[in-house]
Formats: sequence, structure tokens, C-alpha cells
Amino acid sequence: MTSEPRRTYCPVQSSWLRALFPDGVLQRLNRYPDEALWRQIMVSNPNWSFRVEYSAAVSGFTGLYQMGEEIRISLESLAQSSAEGIQPCQKQSLYFLTRLYVASLGFVIQGQLHDVEQLKKQLKLQFWYGADRDVSGGTSLLSKLGPLAEAVWGLHKELLHSVTNIALSPGDRTCDDIKPLAKCLRTCKELAVSVASLFCVDYQYHLRKSLSESEYWDYRRNRLASEKLEGFPEFRGMRLQILSCIFMSLPRQDRLARLRKVTRHLFPFSKTIFMCVSPFVYKRCFQKHLQVIRQSNQLHFRLRSGKVSCEQVGESSHRDRFHKQVEVGAR
Repeated sequence: MTSEPRRTYCPVQSSWLRALFPDGVLQRLNRYPDEALWRQIMVSNPNWSFRVEYSAAVSGFTGLYQMGEEIRISLESLAQSSAEGIQPCQKQSLYFLTRLYVASLGFVIQGQLHDVEQLKKQLKLQFWYGADRDVSGGTSLLSKLGPLAEAVWGLHKELLHSVTNIALSPGDRTCDDIKPLAKCLRTCKELAVSVASLFCVDYQYHLRKSLSESEYWDYRRNRLASEKLEGFPEFRGMRLQILSCIFMSLPRQDRLARLRKVTRHLFPFSKTIFMCVSPFVYKRCFQKHLQVIRQSNQLHFRLRSGKVSCEQVGESSHRDRFHKQVEVGAR
């Protein structure tokens, strides 16, 4: 058997998704017993120019969960080094990071869930929890996705609520306050990986089985044109932040290849401009806050000694201003 050209294969690199993508390749699950049919649809589909690992769904979850992993590492570090209390600028950075991650997760899941619902409604596509009706026992994908997506979203909102309370608290917080957050994020991770499995496996299988690539992009263009992006304002102007941070969280060598597989209509402007502004957005909205948290020990010492202020690490020390930002984001 001849190997496939390198350009058709983009291995998935994600610690959260390693079980689903061993060696970077999507694993065929037991509910898809026909290996030949699986390869025909997911790997070498004549109606699609790329295999499933290149899909926008896989790329979205890969970048999103790398953001989650960065926050998890930061939380664990903060929990171990906060015996003397967390500084206000650290609490604020934790809030901004968590809010961005939760909004990004909602953006990715809501968009794909809406796709499944509308493809079923408009084009009469059948999405099963398995290869077909018989294998799935008549269980539809939506019957699994709906409750699971709701559970994932609910748990992440609880996480954000807990972080918000800590950020708004007037006094210092210690590792006893942070450890429950780290535990909650680990639970969030388990549910998030489960929902990614349904989208990357079942949704992609039936989508690629039922539609060609050109038919799907026609549907996407028509959908975005008809909606005029009306659903996006609920993300409070965060769409560019979300897209940029997901994109920049992908492995550097894969970004351009994966970006080519995403419709232009998803972006607020051309992909060329998007690629230019994304590094700056990512640095300002994500990396800056990671640095504040991860340098907690050094920062705590420097703040106590008066060598640095919260303004110097990127956040205003004016509590009223921060409270107003939190209130706007929570509406």
C-alpha cells in the first residue's frame, strides 16, 4: 500500500485528545465496525480534499483544549505557591483567562451543535451514534450531544462563577481556595473530551458520508449569510479574541495548513489580516495573563517589596474598574 502524500495529513497534537488521536490519527471506535468503510469516509474520501484530522472541528478542539491545558497548568502552579495569598492582579488574570476559555468552549460547541441541528432540519441528514441505525440501536447523535453539551456548558459556567467570586473578593485567597478550582477544571476536562469525541467521530463521519466538501461549504456560506452572524454578539465582542487564541494555540507548524480548511466567512476580515493580528491578540488576551499567574512566587515577592506594581504586569489596580469589566462580561 502506498503512503498518502504528506500534505494530506496533519497529525493531531493534543494532550487532552491523545486517547482519541493516538499517534495523531483519529481512532476508529467500536461503534464503527467496518474498517474499510471508515477509511473510505474519514481518510481517503474522494469527495473531500482532506482527511478528518484536518477538519475545522478537529482543529477547533485541538486549539481550544491546548488553551485549557495551559490554564490547568497555571492553576496547579498557583495552588502550590499561594500559601501566602494571591495578589489582586493574579486573581484578575485568572478571571480573564477563565472567561476567555469558557467563551471559546461555548463558541466551538454551540457552532457545531447548531450545524448538526440545521443539517438535519434543512438537508434531512441522519446523524447516528454509530455507523448506522442498526449499529446505534436507533440512538441519534443529537440525543447524546444535547444533554452532554448542556452538562459541559453548565459545569464550565460553574467554574467561571467560582473564579469570578474569587476575583471580586476583597481579601487575599490561598491554595485552599484554588485547589477546588483545579479539581473542577479536571472534571470539566473529562466532559469536554467526551463531547469532542462525538463531534470529531460521529458528526464528521455522517457529514462526510452524506455531503461532499463543496456541498458542505455551500451550506456554510448560505447559513452564515442568512444569519448575518446574529448569534455572535452574545460573546460580547470576543469573537476575534476567541478565534485568534484558538488559532495561536495550535502547533506552529500546523496553523497555516489548518486555517486553509476553514471557511473565510467565519472571520471578521480576510485570513491574511487575521494571521497578522492574531499574534498580538493572543499575547494581549492570553499569554499576558498566563505570565502573571505562572510568575506568582516572584511576583508576590516583588509586590510585597514594592519593586513592581499591578499596573506593571498588565492589570489596573483600580478595583472599581475591574469590577465593572466583570459585570459587563457576566451579563
